[in-house]
Amino acid sequence: MSGKPKPTASSTPKLCTVSRRKPIHQDSVSIQSPIERELSRSTSTEEFHSYTAECSNCNEKYIEERLVQPEKEYESSSSDEEKNIRSYCFKCGSKFRSTPRRSQLANDPEYQEQLLKRSRSEKQKRSNKIPESIVHSSDEVQFYIPVIKAVLLVVLVVVISISYCFSTRSNEDYWKNFNELPKKYSRQSEEFWSTVKVMIEDVQNMNQPKSLVFVYSEGNYATVKEIISSISRLAICILSNCNSSVVKLVPEDFSTREVMHDYGKIIARTKAPLAESGVMIVENIEGISGESAQAFHSLCDEYNPVVGKALFLFTLEMNKPPSKEAVFSVIRDQLKIAWKDLNEDKFHPLVTRVANVILPIMPEY
Repeated sequence: MSGKPKPTASSTPKLCTVSRRKPIHQDSVSIQSPIERELSRSTSTEEFHSYTAECSNCNEKYIEERLVQPEKEYESSSSDEEKNIRSYCFKCGSKFRSTPRRSQLANDPEYQEQLLKRSRSEKQKRSNKIPESIVHSSDEVQFYIPVIKAVLLVVLVVVISISYCFSTRSNEDYWKNFNELPKKYSRQSEEFWSTVKVMIEDVQNMNQPKSLVFVYSEGNYATVKEIISSISRLAICILSNCNSSVVKLVPEDFSTREVMHDYGKIIARTKAPLAESGVMIVENIEGISGESAQAFHSLCDEYNPVVGKALFLFTLEMNKPPSKEAVFSVIRDQLKIAWKDLNEDKFHPLVTRVANVILPIMPEY
């Protein structure tokens, strides 16, 4: 029976040819050790490794120097490169005991430590590598940021425009209501109402405090109270919002020992509510001492105000309203009597800020 002869000790097994390599057996295989695998992956330069094979029959040794490519992954090198180690003895045909031996450089402990550090560093880099999905997501975010900004800008402009339209329309409605007041209080002059309107508009547009002194005769308090209440309600709606409450002060608020010692207490107490409503009513200013009245020197300051958008409505009672030509001098003389505790250097700046505009109120009933 014919068949292929088995290899004997004196015969040479069938070999295959590999380009640029010594002929090796087609069934030979050699697996790389874990240390060799780590070295081949971590080394940044090419190096030669020595492989020793010893015949189990005649002790014939075979040594082959192989070039290690550190950049190659273990899977690719183990499939092709490792098969190129001779597995059969040329002398007796027996199978070798293939034992890979590390290069002399690899035996250096310092070199091994460097390789392990480099390996850990590369693993850390691989673990810290940003996934492509995140990179793509970041690119998309960068692309949409200008679009989002543009959309937000458009929305902001639309909201501001709508708010402005509603605000303008609301103010127009309030001014319509204000224009009805002359019909209700017909005994007040046209100049009276036009002056009040201009003062409210100045506060709104210039963001500066303005003050009005309403002068009335004895027995006319009911008309004064009603007119000032109507003006203050509309002024609050125009300057802030209708839900706010007017700040109201009477002479008794200035006669406490605390305020008489430090008029700044009045400023501190009224600053927040005044900023919310924008309107303050001070009744019978002639009954307030000059030392306490100095609080209005700061509150009514147009250039460095405590609250910018604020309208101050003062009332002052007299025996009879003065003539139009003498109104300021008469009011100044009466306040000089009321504020006799102030010297001239303090009195004149204060009266100028408080009594900037004086309007007599005529009886309606």
